Amino acid sequence: MLYSLRGNYPTELPNRIRLSDGSTRTDPENFTAEMIADAGYYEVEDPPIGLPITQTYGWDAINSNWSIIDQPQDVLDKMKQDYLNEVNNEKTLLLSIFYKIKLDEIEREVNDEPLVYNRIELEAYIAALESVEETYDEETMQVTWPLRPIEIGNNEVDE
Repeated sequence: MLYSLRGNYPTELPNRIRLSDGSTRTDPENFTAEMIADAGYYEVEDPPIGLPITQTYGWDAINSNWSIIDQPQDVLDKMKQDYLNEVNNEKTLLLSIFYKIKLDEIEREVNDEPLVYNRIELEAYIAALESVEETYDEETMQVTWPLRPIEIGNNEVDE
C-alpha cells in the first residue's frame, strides 16, 4: 500500500509518523486510519502497470494521482540505439556461427558428402539475419528474429 504525505510522491508509510499534536507513533502495524490521516498521509492507488515501453508514469501532486507520460524523443532514441546495439551483437554472433555452418556445408558438397542442413533454408536464414534491423517495430521497439532452419534446432532464436 502506498501513501502520499500532503501530495508528495507516494511511498510506503515510514516507521515513525508525527501526529498533528506533535506526538509521534513508531509502530506501523498499530497505526490506525485516523492516526495516518492526522499525520497528513492518505492512501493512493498503486502506479499504473503494463504501459507500453514508449510511456512512463509520474505523480501529479496537484491532482493527487498518477499520470501517464509519453517518453521524451531523446529517451526513445537512446532506448532504440541501445536495443539495436544489442541486436547487432547477437546478430554478429549468430552470423559467425551460421557462416561457419555454410562453409562446412560447401565443403561437404565439394567432397560429395551428404549435407546436414537444407542449403536453401540456411541461406534464407542468413539473409534474413543480415537484415534483421529492418524488422524493427517503432511501437513495440523490438525486431522480429527470423526462424532458424528446422534442422538446426529449436526453430526460434531466444530473445
